[in-house]
Amino acid sequence: MKTDVSDLKGVEKIVNNLNWEKEKIKKVSVEDKNIKIYAKGESKDFYEMDLKPQVVNGIYLLILTDANEINYFDKNGEYFSIDRAIVDEILTKVYSKSIADYKNDEKEFKKLEKKLKDFKVESGDVKFKLKE
Repeated sequence: MKTDVSDLKGVEKIVNNLNWEKEKIKKVSVEDKNIKIYAKGESKDFYEMDLKPQVVNGIYLLILTDANEINYFDKNGEYFSIDRAIVDEILTKVYSKSIADYKNDEKEFKKLEKKLKDFKVESGDVKFKLKE
């Protein structure tokens, strides 16, 4: 289910099919190859938030689209973002594969989905539990 960011309906479809846990998505937009996701409600303090859905879904969106960055907003403004360079570095260091590797290999992408179930995000820090 890959798409180009110029296809807003395709981007919205991907966003709506992701697991946001308790987060309710109000709106999705694209500006300068950045996907902007607007959540309903008000965020807590950044260091007290469970950012796992935003980080994991950001990784998926950067693999499944040609976006450069994913920005998350609530009624108080932007509260989190993740970009292609950071995700590529994380994937390369932790799993020895790049965004391009996952984008071009559905089997590897499915393996990544399983690995990201053990993904940990604690107090604003991204931590990985390696599981092969």
